[in-house]
Amino acid sequence: MQWFQKLKELFSPPPIKGQPLWETESGNVKRELVFFKDTFRVGLLCIYTNQAEHDAIMKYKKELDNLGYEAEVLMYVDLKEMPRDIYLPTFNTKDLNKQQIPYNPRTDRFVKKKFDMLFNLFFVDSAPLKYLATNSVAKCRYGAYRPHLKSVTDVFVYTEPEDNILQLIFKINEVLEKQAYVRKKF
Repeated sequence: MQWFQKLKELFSPPPIKGQPLWETESGNVKRELVFFKDTFRVGLLCIYTNQAEHDAIMKYKKELDNLGYEAEVLMYVDLKEMPRDIYLPTFNTKDLNKQQIPYNPRTDRFVKKKFDMLFNLFFVDSAPLKYLATNSVAKCRYGAYRPHLKSVTDVFVYTEPEDNILQLIFKINEVLEKQAYVRKKF
């Protein structure tokens, strides 16, 4: 009977409430409030919901690049098969282990990259995105105010109750005073 119990534990789904799904690896990261005037690297973490939001995020990345920032996007596609019209770096459910932790080189590089600002451009309670945002070594993590995202966001941006990525991007730009990159003089 003991072997049956071990098999049951091995194949049982991860705990849902009360216990964290993973241990935080970036507990020693010093978080600080950063505005656009003090930044160079920007990370955009998002989820694929539809083509219009994909295009809005791609346009925002190009806008940040044109302003002189080093912007990097990582998009989670919650599907087994990737849609053909995605042009941003992605990972999907095939890249997750049993505990819903991403395990591919692209996600590992994104977590270890030292962003000045990480924008959580998602509204859903997604374990893989929460894992990446939690373990990121970014100086500051910005995102929409949602009760289930409190643990993965340092600075909340208040938006309307409906989930609108364009409004979130607009509010982030407004709050953080978006401007062209200015090289610091030493």
